[in-house]
Amino acid sequence: MLRFRVLLNVGLALAFVLLFCEYLIYYVVLIQCEWPTLDPRKENPALHREASDKPVKAMFIADTHLLGSKQGHWFDKLRREWQMYRAFQTMMTLHRMDVVFVLGDVFDEGKWCGSAEFEYYIKRFHSLFYVPKDTRIYVVAGNHDMGFHYAITPYRNQRFINGMKSLNVRRLSLRDNHFVLINSMALEGDGCFLCRPTEIAVNKIASELSSVRSYTALRGKHSEDLKCARRIGNDCHNVSAISRYSRPILLQHYPMYRESDEICNELDQAPDELKAIKFRERWECLSKEASEQLLDILNPRLIVAGHTHHGCRRIHRDDILEFTISSFSWRNKVNPSLLMVKLNFEIFLINNQFFIFENIITSAIKRAIDEMEQRDLPQAFRLLGEMNANVLQVNQLVDNMLVRVKNGEISTDKGLSFLEMKYHMLLSYLINLTYVVLRKCSGERIEGDPSIDRLIEIRTVLEKIRPIDHKLKYQIDKLVKTAVTGTINSNDPSNYRANPDALVAKLDSEDSDSDQEEDEDDVKSTQQSRKSNVYVPPKLAAMHYDGDETMAEKIRKAGERARRRAVSNTVLRELKEEYLDAPVEDSQGLGEKRAILVREDKRKIEYEENYMTRLPVTKQEKHRRRQMTTLGTLGDEITTFGESSTKTAKKRKAQRKGKAKKSFKKKRHH
Repeated sequence: MLRFRVLLNVGLALAFVLLFCEYLIYYVVLIQCEWPTLDPRKENPALHREASDKPVKAMFIADTHLLGSKQGHWFDKLRREWQMYRAFQTMMTLHRMDVVFVLGDVFDEGKWCGSAEFEYYIKRFHSLFYVPKDTRIYVVAGNHDMGFHYAITPYRNQRFINGMKSLNVRRLSLRDNHFVLINSMALEGDGCFLCRPTEIAVNKIASELSSVRSYTALRGKHSEDLKCARRIGNDCHNVSAISRYSRPILLQHYPMYRESDEICNELDQAPDELKAIKFRERWECLSKEASEQLLDILNPRLIVAGHTHHGCRRIHRDDILEFTISSFSWRNKVNPSLLMVKLNFEIFLINNQFFIFENIITSAIKRAIDEMEQRDLPQAFRLLGEMNANVLQVNQLVDNMLVRVKNGEISTDKGLSFLEMKYHMLLSYLINLTYVVLRKCSGERIEGDPSIDRLIEIRTVLEKIRPIDHKLKYQIDKLVKTAVTGTINSNDPSNYRANPDALVAKLDSEDSDSDQEEDEDDVKSTQQSRKSNVYVPPKLAAMHYDGDETMAEKIRKAGERARRRAVSNTVLRELKEEYLDAPVEDSQGLGEKRAILVREDKRKIEYEENYMTRLPVTKQEKHRRRQMTTLGTLGDEITTFGESSTKTAKKRKAQRKGKAKKSFKKKRHH
């Protein structure tokens, strides 16, 4: 029963933690967000306002990057989409808004996926970013939705337009606030099937909005129309499609042209190592030409973009504010954000909201670590003080020992004890290491300190004496065991080990017999080898001491030796033939035979080096080497143009066949 209650309590605690971290925390954080307040004192009193006029509440997000089937892991997809879903729906519940804009890169693999997966993408988007009936949502195309300009096809473009109801250029008017949505990849300016219609549509919208430049040209005769369009006065009766003029708000995926993010100083700005990277036009931002053209034609009062995954704010021409939103996905940004804007046809206010759910958990862990450090630091300082006192005591003992050595009180005529030397070196190493740790804890510099050189020197010496330590390991372990356990018991198995000193007399008496036996064995083996003509390698071979080398070090050294051999042979010979003016011997007829001979020589050399033996040279090899030389083939090449070797070979084969036939006939007659 007690175990069941414990398990129940643990399960309830885990359920509450899961509920809070994955559901309630979104309300705790996002309820602190609020809409900015418009100041009526900043409005123009000359403009006519109606009682029904109220500001528009708009929310902007960008770069959601819904994962696909190729690059997205199922758990990562589940986690990131749940985070975006809860954040978005919590904002919809707590802060009612009029319109939501998604500024491109809605999908992560929209440029690669097929039609079936794209349809699944669209269903997932509408399920994750569902909005109430009184709220509108609009989407701008991004490079991950249909590809960069060079990869966009009419099919991909039309597929996104039909699926997301998003035209390449579109104007929306909400309570006399005019939003212009543009496909950034269609601003290449090369007159393609995508760019030319976009340019025409932008100019048409500019003429509909009656930009500042158009109103300046129509000053005299149409001044009343200008006042009516701007709602200056109370005698306006003609209502057009754009009932009231206001400078538009430009929405796109790419930001306007800028060299880099070095000018950005936001809370969600790019990391320092990324801010200095220069932007490429038409890749990380719009081209300079397209940016200037949009500013001239539309003259917007606000520009909102995404694409870089990091926040930025800048001013164009003293009165045009551009805002770059960081990514809405935790996969791309540790502190994702959204933009809350309240605006009317004259002024607007912006509030940039950040989500720091994961940072909240991280900060809690850091606070726990800080509390633990505050609790444990006094004890750590006390231990360091004791260590410092012990180090000073040991240093004094070492100094006294050095003085005794200089005064001759400690004799070193017969050398030093290996264990004593190793003990003092380890002690000195620990002293210097403790001194370095103390300087680091005190915040002092250690660069150029003599203790670093001493540590390197002692470490090098200790590494060099490892073979000696390896040989003495058995004796050292035995002495240590004796010192710990006391005298050796009579039943200890080590008492029955071999004693070479007791066998000296017997070995001296048996050396002559063993030598004679070995001589007889050698004579017999040589006679057998002469009879069978088989080379018998020696029984004993010198072995190299490997020490403590690992297999990886042996492989690395073997690779270095092979590389040196390759450089010393082929590379140098090719460089010599290429850059020197000396004549080069060209052996066309003997090239293949010589290559075969070289390969055999290499195999033979490798065998001899590996087994440390010398292979005999047969008569056939000597004959082939003689044929490879210039003197051996000079006469044949002059008379028969290199065909002498083939003729002699044919003659030998014919002679062998004749002998075989004769012997066969003899056998039959016999």
